[in-house]
Amino acid sequence: MPQKYNDLIVGDIVDTLNNSGVVILPTDTVYGLAIRLDDEVALDKIYKIKGRDKGKKLAMLVNSFEMLKDHVVIGDDVLKKLSSVFPGPLTLVCKDKRKQADTLAVRMINNELINEVIKHLGKPILITSANKSGDQPISDLEELISAFEGQVDIIIAGNKLKGRPSTILDITSEEFKILREGKISKEEIEKLLHDSN
Repeated sequence: MPQKYNDLIVGDIVDTLNNSGVVILPTDTVYGLAIRLDDEVALDKIYKIKGRDKGKKLAMLVNSFEMLKDHVVIGDDVLKKLSSVFPGPLTLVCKDKRKQADTLAVRMINNELINEVIKHLGKPILITSANKSGDQPISDLEELISAFEGQVDIIIAGNKLKGRPSTILDITSEEFKILREGKISKEEIEKLLHDSN
């Protein structure tokens, strides 16, 4: 992606998110509906667009380990064990650093556009798969436009995505639990957790 085009797109996305907009972005797994963290107006929009139960939280995307540790409780030992897949198609359910009785699902991915957007926002974004609640994630751009045109502010095209969501790993207790097997297999996660020192 040319740098000039990248800068223009990043600026448009950041401005939209800062004005309570909803943006569809290609991730490393599926297309996602994204908003700025702590934006209740945009959060209401996403729940309406998806027809989603407000009790179901959105995942948080960060662009650095520093930002990750600002928001969740996570040990360096865990990050070392998962270093080959995080950043990557893995969602970690962690204790919320601000309210440890709560949990946060957090991702960090190798995506230059998304990481630049987060950098310019100065805070994480919240993201959920671009589909109606209960439906399969949409990986085809034309289908995505047909489903969401007029409901979101910007749709960013990416290469055709595989449509396989991230694997979700709960690390809030000593017994780690795989809540959803996605792009990374259960066997691979278990091997990393047991083989790493």
